[in-house]
Amino acid sequence: MLLKAIELNPDSILSMNLLGRNYEEQGRHQDAKPLFSRANSMGLNTHREITRVNYNRLKEMLDSSNIALVCVQYPLNNVDELKQHFEVRENMIFVDNNMSFAEAVRKEGYDAYFIDKSLGIFGHCSPKGNMLLARNIADAVVNEYFR
Repeated sequence: MLLKAIELNPDSILSMNLLGRNYEEQGRHQDAKPLFSRANSMGLNTHREITRVNYNRLKEMLDSSNIALVCVQYPLNNVDELKQHFEVRENMIFVDNNMSFAEAVRKEGYDAYFIDKSLGIFGHCSPKGNMLLARNIADAVVNEYFR
């Protein structure tokens, strides 16, 4: 049914994620991977302009009070994708979650850090994932302001 849904609507992020999850449950990880990757890339492309506008609006508001903008990249995604949203990068802190999450998942498994794959190749964090995310944010802020 999901294969037919994707055939009828090849841009259905939901159908790709559902089929990927189905494959994962069957242990067909190699079949799931390209579906999650494609869904993730399509989702980022769809929301890229809205995100860019909102981030830059927030940056302008914070600049008026000389407050740094802390930009946190999704786990397992490259921080350079996030940096592309901005022309000026003064008074900004970028938090890279790619390497730390990749290493943690490699050591302890995906399910230790995420409760789903709702966003393609990654999903919502588990309590342990939230702790790693918070630690990465705190480290970035401390490193930027207390070197």
